[in-house]
Amino acid sequence: MEPFKRVSFLSIMLCTALILAFACNKQTDFGADLLGSDVLPLRFDDTVSLQVINSSIDSIPTFDIQSAASDNILLAGNLQDPLFGKVKSDAYLVFQPDRLLTNFEPANYVFDSLVLSLSVDPNLFYGDTLIPMNINIDRISENMFTDSVIYSTRTLATSERIGSITGLQFTPKTTTQVIDTSTSTPDTTLIPFFIRTRLSDALGLELLNAKVYDSIPKFTNLFKGVKISVENEASLFAINVIGTRTRMVLHYHEDTIARTIIMQVNQVGRRFSHFDMDPSPALAGQYLDSAEKGEEYMTLQGMAGLRPKIIFPNLDQYKGKGIKLAQLEMTIADIPGNPGPNFKEVEQMAVSGLNTAGGFTLIEDFVSLGEKNLLNLFGGNPRIDLVNGVKVKRYTINMTQHFIRMLQAEETNEVILSVLGGARRANRVILYGPGHPTYPLRLKIAYSDL
Repeated sequence: MEPFKRVSFLSIMLCTALILAFACNKQTDFGADLLGSDVLPLRFDDTVSLQVINSSIDSIPTFDIQSAASDNILLAGNLQDPLFGKVKSDAYLVFQPDRLLTNFEPANYVFDSLVLSLSVDPNLFYGDTLIPMNINIDRISENMFTDSVIYSTRTLATSERIGSITGLQFTPKTTTQVIDTSTSTPDTTLIPFFIRTRLSDALGLELLNAKVYDSIPKFTNLFKGVKISVENEASLFAINVIGTRTRMVLHYHEDTIARTIIMQVNQVGRRFSHFDMDPSPALAGQYLDSAEKGEEYMTLQGMAGLRPKIIFPNLDQYKGKGIKLAQLEMTIADIPGNPGPNFKEVEQMAVSGLNTAGGFTLIEDFVSLGEKNLLNLFGGNPRIDLVNGVKVKRYTINMTQHFIRMLQAEETNEVILSVLGGARRANRVILYGPGHPTYPLRLKIAYSDL
């Protein structure tokens, strides 16, 4: 039998149940009797030495052409996180007419208004809802990048402010009440939540009088898009760029007939968020770039935020063993505001390994289980454990395949934790490090000697 045989899903589930049952700090045969006499006895260990270095990253992709059709969220906002410091995001998006108009005659039309509305995802909101937001809308003055991937450090120049929303009391909810005029008897109705504001009349007149509606490139060359930003430290919200209410509407009339031109975001068109983050004055910023400080806390944040690197210094004792399960266990630190009502904990972690070529790639366990819609077996989401009568919130991550690859020197001995979908989420969490006396970061291993 090969010592590093691949682990089946059944084995993962069985070993997960066993490894969750043990909480010892020494090698033991606990649980082996459950496997029956025809199975090699398992040993369990959670004494592996671990190191943590918390680090910041320069940027992450906030647009990728390969996933654009399903990746619909841009973050916009500005807040001061008491544990992670400055978190700011500006959204850049391009609009285009929803249809071509070949017989558009501006001389026959009278301008009414130009209105911008944004569909908002109420489940992705961060910050204090009691602080009113001041939202600015600026006109982009340079063409959107043509790169297939756009990173969070990028920006575009703007030429003028074309709108603003001052003192918006943003209380996220699932619906907005509007008046439905599509029937003979107008009535109120509820639609998915959105925000709306009137834009500059000067811009509206410019767009009405421009003969650009017979060509999308002609239109976008004239009007290159908008930048959405929040001026004051208030909240961070998520724009659904292809939501039904994310659009600009040019209202005009011909004689007594009301007309509109609707401009929307191309479902696969380029758009991106620019992140500006600074943890240095906050608690999380004190635990950066040091293995000694990483003993106490691990800091994990979405967007281009903080990520802990976990290092496995010495694994020689497990070479030649039959590894059945390797599982990281991490406990959320008991710190006020971690999490808090305004700052959500990480809902799903991802894990990357540093391969021998020097690049980070998602580990095999995460990829294979994710492809089969079995991330529940991988873990990485919070759960409540009862430890000696005390409820604690924890994350566990099954990294068995990657651990085997580390033992075979196919991967280096370090992994990076990240927030799944981090470009669209500001969730964050502080975890206890490997040096915590009661709830340390640890790796639980189930193995056989043969």
